[in-house]
Amino acid sequence: KIQKLIDFLKEAIEVHVKERNA
Repeated sequence: KIQKLIDFLKEAIEVHVKERNA
């Protein structure tokens, strides 16, 4: 259960960081 949530959050953070650095 928790692992899915962690993966989801990690993906969301990565996308957010990429957009900020773009």
